[in-house]
Amino acid sequence: MAYFDWNATTPMEPVALETLRGALVEDWGNPSAPYRVGAAVRSRFEAAREAMAAALGFSPEGVIFTSGATESNNAYLREMALQLSEGELWISAVEHAAVRAAAARWWPGRTRHIPVRGDGVIELEWVSEQLGQSRPALVSVMAANNETGLIQPWEELSQRCAEAGIPFHCDATQWWGRAPEADFSQCTAVAMSAHKFGGPKGVGALLLKSPEALPRLQEGGSQEHGARAGTENVPAIRAMAAAFLADRPGAPRQAQWRDAFERRLVAELPGVRVNGAGSPRLWNTSSLVLPDFSARRWVPRLDREGFQVSGGAAC
Repeated sequence: MAYFDWNATTPMEPVALETLRGALVEDWGNPSAPYRVGAAVRSRFEAAREAMAAALGFSPEGVIFTSGATESNNAYLREMALQLSEGELWISAVEHAAVRAAAARWWPGRTRHIPVRGDGVIELEWVSEQLGQSRPALVSVMAANNETGLIQPWEELSQRCAEAGIPFHCDATQWWGRAPEADFSQCTAVAMSAHKFGGPKGVGALLLKSPEALPRLQEGGSQEHGARAGTENVPAIRAMAAAFLADRPGAPRQAQWRDAFERRLVAELPGVRVNGAGSPRLWNTSSLVLPDFSARRWVPRLDREGFQVSGGAAC
């Protein structure tokens, strides 16, 4: 079978799998315990946090481990809605459901959608015009779309928000492992998931530019600098760090491979349309409108032929 759904999830990197197996054996102790077993687990756990923080450009105190980007997005938008009782949340019209649904739940009647062009990229001109008339409480725009691969101008938008003193949240779930290195530390908050770049499922992080303004994601104990109570999943977190820091020599980052595939498909199957063609996209993503049949028909047909593809977001 040929697997073509890496934006949904990825197989674990060998170094991450090896780290997970070892940590399940040696990191069974509670990292909050005061005795030697707990202290040893805590030491390895915090080393993983510090390594990821250094690679990402955040302080260790600004790296809050969660169960994944969905929790990170929901928790941050919920907390900011509580803190910012007035003002609007601006999100793009093409955000993942983890942001759209959270906005509807926690910012009812206070959410505006940033319009997108025909290719799915947000209209920065609209943002500039609206900022001249009103000031949102928070802006949230993804880094790259999980279905089309379109890269949003999140860096420029983050800078504009910073200049205006507006917090900027970025769902960067699809970025790592697919796009060039970038400085997300300019964002106020960033969400990520380990299983998108070769780590285990069920673990991710919320990255915060200003850790002194930690949100209270979960009440109870003092874990995660008091931001998220509950005993940490140390084996998964260590495996996440191993996957993130893994050296991937020879891993393709070539958009021309994608473009050649799309040209041949369009030539051999009349009626195919490529979403976002000609716009900056992730090198590994092709979003296609296929003729005659819906995705519900194409996906099982391709599966029978040995090709595993998706008709939309997995979550």
